[in-house]
Amino acid sequence: MVERRPRFRELQATFAAHLRDPSRNEPPKEVDERGLKVYRELFFNNMESFIGSGFPVLKSLFSDQDWRQLIRDFFSEHAAKTPLFIEIAREFVDYLELERKPRPWDPPFLFALAHYEWVELALQVAPFAPPPIDPHFAEDLFSAPLVFSKVAFSLAYDYPVQQIGPQFRPEGPLDQAQQLLVFRDRFEQVRFVELSPFASELIAKIEDGAGVPVGRLLTDIASRLPELPIDQVTTWGLEFVQNLHEKGVVGKLTPQAAGL
Repeated sequence: MVERRPRFRELQATFAAHLRDPSRNEPPKEVDERGLKVYRELFFNNMESFIGSGFPVLKSLFSDQDWRQLIRDFFSEHAAKTPLFIEIAREFVDYLELERKPRPWDPPFLFALAHYEWVELALQVAPFAPPPIDPHFAEDLFSAPLVFSKVAFSLAYDYPVQQIGPQFRPEGPLDQAQQLLVFRDRFEQVRFVELSPFASELIAKIEDGAGVPVGRLLTDIASRLPELPIDQVTTWGLEFVQNLHEKGVVGKLTPQAAGL
């Protein structure tokens, strides 16, 4: 039994290499070709179907041949770090960002669009809930510290990813990165909101400054906007924070929310 194990492992490695990239790896001689064909089609088609369903806009921008080649490249070139099927989408995005050498048919926004679509999928399956609605949220809001939802992301993209589709393919990046808030609301719907620079900065401060009162965050922002009255900045900021709470993006930081 011990003597046969190295040969079995060699057979496994040969079999796996052939399934991943049949054009470059010979099949094991011990396996019938009819069985190999079934496995080749089963593994690849499952991969293509899962990725295609998770990245429908990206898929729509490729010809059938180029799309299948993209999936084949991923299947053959990327060594997955997890056995969980649900994590394949994240692995695909990692491959596009870190490993893939651009092909002539790849759009320049390939990674940005894939990441944008992955975020929606990740939020849909995340095992968390947004902060619960608080009917007294507006009370003493200026002095209240906030907690940011675990099913929300503040993101920046060099391409207008939310507009990309078969009818619109930008040829180059934006002059200034666009800021997006992406979140799952209390009705289990994923929402995308484009942010102004002010809103983006305030959200970043809320994310980074758990436990810091809202008023201090707004005062800090106002100190770098001398052209605007501090009362105006504070009023607008508190209204924006209230709106974020209604959407399910922020809540007040309580001992329960802090995990204490």
